Amino acid sequence: MGTPSTSSVERAQQYEDCQFILASVRARAALYVSHIVRGHNEGIVRGLRLRDLKANQVVIVMDWKMKWLVTFFREAQVQFFGKSGISWHGVMFMMIDPDDPNQILVEYEDDMTDDKKEDGFAVLSSLEVALRSFKLRHPHTDEGILFTDGAKCYSGKYLALVLPLLATWDGVGIRMLHHHTGEPGKGKTELDAHFATGSKRVQESIATGQCDTVNASTLATAHKLGGGLKGTFGGEIATNRTRMASVKGHALSGITMFSWREYVWEANGSFKELRLHHQSFFGVGEVISAARMATMWVDGKPQGPTGAIAINHDATGV
Repeated sequence: MGTPSTSSVERAQQYEDCQFILASVRARAALYVSHIVRGHNEGIVRGLRLRDLKANQVVIVMDWKMKWLVTFFREAQVQFFGKSGISWHGVMFMMIDPDDPNQILVEYEDDMTDDKKEDGFAVLSSLEVALRSFKLRHPHTDEGILFTDGAKCYSGKYLALVLPLLATWDGVGIRMLHHHTGEPGKGKTELDAHFATGSKRVQESIATGQCDTVNASTLATAHKLGGGLKGTFGGEIATNRTRMASVKGHALSGITMFSWREYVWEANGSFKELRLHHQSFFGVGEVISAARMATMWVDGKPQGPTGAIAINHDATGV
C-alpha cells in the first residue's frame, strides 16, 4: 500500500473542515430554532392569562423606556453636552372591566426618576408606587400576574425574592401568583406603543416652548401637558436607596434561566413556596420554600417598603 498523495491528504482535510462547519451550522440553527420556539411559547402566555383572568386579578406588564435625554426648546451645546438621561419606567395594568365583564380595562403608570440606576430596587420602587396608586382605584384587586422582559433587573434574584413580600405591605396587598419573563427580542406589548405616544406628547411640549425636560420633574410635567394621556397615571418618584435590603451572593444561583416563576400561596393567604420553571407551562425545575427564601437576605433582614416618594403624582387620573 503506497503513501497517500498530497491531493488525497488535502481532500481529507477539506472533508474534515466541511464536517466541522456543518456541525457548527447545525448547532447554531438548533439554538435559533429553540429561540423561536421559546419566543412563540412565551408570546401566547399573556393571552391565555387574560382569557382566564378573574375579577380580583390584574395582569401587570413592566418595562423601561429608553432614557430620555435632557432637552431644551432653545438648546446651547454647553447645556446638552455630557448630560445623562432621565429614567422612565412604565407599568401597564390589564383587568376585567367592572362595567363590562366581556372587556379588558387597560391603565398605565409612567414613573420618572432622577435615580440613574435601573436595577431591581428601582423597579421595586416604581412598582410599589404604582400598586399603591392602583389600589386606590381598584381596592378589590388582590392578586397579580406579572410580565417583564428578561433584563437582570426583572429576572434576577432580588425581584424574585421580594415579589411575595408585596402582599404584606400596607396599601399594596397584592399576592403575586406568577412572573413570566420574555424571550430576548420578543414580547412587544401595548406598553411600547404607549411609550411612543408619551414621547410624542413630551416632544410637542418642548417644541411649543411650554416645557424643557432637564430632570424627572420637568419630564413628568411635559408628559402631562395638554391634559395628559387617557387612562394614564403617575409622575415623578424619588427613590430612597438607604432602604434597600441586600441578598446573599449565592442565593438563587442561575435563576435567570427560569422564565416562569410560580408563587404558591396557602389557603390562609400566607406564602408557601416558589416554583421555578424553565419555560411557561412546562415542568417544575426547582421548588424553594418560603422559609428557605427568608434565609437568603443578608443578616436575615428582608426587603420592606422602599420609601419611594411620589411627587406631583396622579393616582386617580390626569
